[in-house]
Amino acid sequence: MPDGEERARLINIYRKGLIGDDELERELASISRELSALKERQATLIAEEPRADELRPQALNARTLLEQLRDKLERADAAAKRELVQALVERIEVTTITEEDGKRIPHVTVRYRFAPSVAGENSDCISGV
Repeated sequence: MPDGEERARLINIYRKGLIGDDELERELASISRELSALKERQATLIAEEPRADELRPQALNARTLLEQLRDKLERADAAAKRELVQALVERIEVTTITEEDGKRIPHVTVRYRFAPSVAGENSDCISGV
């Protein structure tokens, strides 16, 4: 059963006759489910915390690298920008998607040369229409 102020408020409302037995039980069960879900989420976050601590320096290094690249790109000429794109991009795939109404839409996927992040195995590419 739920603890705290919310439970006390529900009981107070019940005592005043503003809600019946069934509604009180439903609300208490709902609060209990919410509390369980929050405890599960808390346990998951606590378990993931060491991994986040491990990745924090990598994220800071990536951020620094991206800031340096941005600064250099602002000053680079077209040839240097092209060279940078060629160094970072492994390939660009363009496909056509045909919708139900027959309309054809281009779909572009950019696959980068660097390794995928921890977000997922396809996180090294950006897709778009």
